[in-house]
Amino acid sequence: MDGNKSVTAGFAIDTHTLQVNVVGGGTVAKSPDLPAYDYGTNVTLTPTPSPGYQFAGWSGDAGSSTQPLTVSMTTDKVITATFTLKTYTLSTAVIGGGAVIKNPNLATYTHGTSVTLTATPAAGYVFSGWSGDTTTTANPISFVMTANKSVTATFTIKTYTVNVTASGNGAVARTRTRRPTITAPA
Repeated sequence: MDGNKSVTAGFAIDTHTLQVNVVGGGTVAKSPDLPAYDYGTNVTLTPTPSPGYQFAGWSGDAGSSTQPLTVSMTTDKVITATFTLKTYTLSTAVIGGGAVIKNPNLATYTHGTSVTLTATPAAGYVFSGWSGDTTTTANPISFVMTANKSVTATFTIKTYTVNVTASGNGAVARTRTRRPTITAPA
């Protein structure tokens, strides 16, 4: 030092970046949406799934499934939002003698999967129609899974007509005998 000196120190607030990645079908809105954030700024991340998708959770610098998510910017952060395809169930039931065949036959179906149901009557039965989430007599039927579904196939016992004509002197007596019910495995 050879004399009096005047020194000025300048301080600037730290700024940090927030990178948001998306896996699957969906988007994430940042509020506020800035290229860099002052230290301590709170940023809200709001996930929006695409049709047929659901929000599964956050990973990276935030491990949570909270929606929306508030992040305090104290360091640079990388956060990933994961969206997965929705899954649905398809339950089938049978009334009468017959079976329903699912193709494909799965425990759950992802959004958009095409499924075909075929009603197969047991011996002595005929297929009458579908009820539940679809009402038709078409067989087979196909539909795209966009929600949980429940469908019932109805089978009725075959009936026959007997015409009796008497000629000459005499009478004909008609007696009805019932066949035992036949049940096929579902």
